[in-house]
Amino acid sequence: MTGPDSHVLTLDPGVGLLQIGPDAPADAACALRVAADEIIDWSCFDRFADPSGAAWPRVIRYHGDDAGFFAWSAHRRIESVVWSPTHGRTVDAAAAQIDHLLIDVPDEPLSLVLPERAMRSLTLRGHLDRFRAVAGAPGMLTLSPDTGTARGASTTAVTVAAPPGLREIGGLSLSHGPLEAPISLTSLHAWPNLTHLQLRGSFTDFDALTRLPNLTRLELRYVPDLEGFPPLATFPQLETFIAFNVDQAAGRQLRADVRAVSRQRPLRYSSVSQLRSREWFVAEYGLPYGGWEPESLQKKAIRAHRAAQKALASATTAEEAEQALVRFTTAFNDLPGIDTGEREDLGEAVDQLVAAEHASALVGRERAREIFDAHRD
Repeated sequence: MTGPDSHVLTLDPGVGLLQIGPDAPADAACALRVAADEIIDWSCFDRFADPSGAAWPRVIRYHGDDAGFFAWSAHRRIESVVWSPTHGRTVDAAAAQIDHLLIDVPDEPLSLVLPERAMRSLTLRGHLDRFRAVAGAPGMLTLSPDTGTARGASTTAVTVAAPPGLREIGGLSLSHGPLEAPISLTSLHAWPNLTHLQLRGSFTDFDALTRLPNLTRLELRYVPDLEGFPPLATFPQLETFIAFNVDQAAGRQLRADVRAVSRQRPLRYSSVSQLRSREWFVAEYGLPYGGWEPESLQKKAIRAHRAAQKALASATTAEEAEQALVRFTTAFNDLPGIDTGEREDLGEAVDQLVAAEHASALVGRERAREIFDAHRD
């Protein structure tokens, strides 16, 4: 891979994901630890196939600066690539065959010559203002800006500029956390050709949607506040409308709008479901595990958090409360993927756990932090 017999790959049956990079778990199956600046012989994977005979790996998560996988994919299709480069530059991906590409844009200019064969989706995270596309366009562009964590987000709306070279797209998704600083939709005028729009998270200035009369598909997911959302009759070309896990009060109006529009002309598909209160969003997304990967690790953290909440709520003595915090802290000591960032999140979770009135009466924040520091690995 990086030299003769440089790595040993342990395959896990049924897993199509391969993780490569300096932070790849060394003891995990389907993972290869490689320094970010090392050159990789991507053709070493040519001999691998899944039981159906299709090329393996189907999905690659790579943290490093060797962009050779783009040229390699010209000869074999890759279903999905998550690329986290550490440095910017210009990369020619014109011949690449990658269906779904996600890039964690570094804090340096990164230009990408997009594939001549249009990829199905391109997702950009991180420093979006550092990215420039050259030629081509994906079927769907997803922009996922860092707008502040749920626990420390500003209430001031932020704008998301259209990356150079990607202003003529027809499909756009803006995605971030429901409790993060809201994204102003005033910047949507930068994409005049939009027919498909997905919104996930917190937004303001919904009146800007009225300047998108050509929308045929509009999707809202995990949107906690829809104040000012225009009537669906505003979109004469609309064929598909989805609202899932959205603001409860506005959601009821959206259901009425769907019925009103359907009486005038049939929609191809419509669904307004899982209407939620603000309290639900806070309970589900106010925890400090939102950025944890993989998702299974995030779910384990949430389960441990809920168990600690329950134990603290039923504790009658300081000793019982402290033991609940000990169990919570030690539950993460043997889990892979718990590094400095995750430890900081866990410290913040401890603060949240003892912020409840009953828990704080038994064990204060300072004592809780002492317990956390004493028992973390």
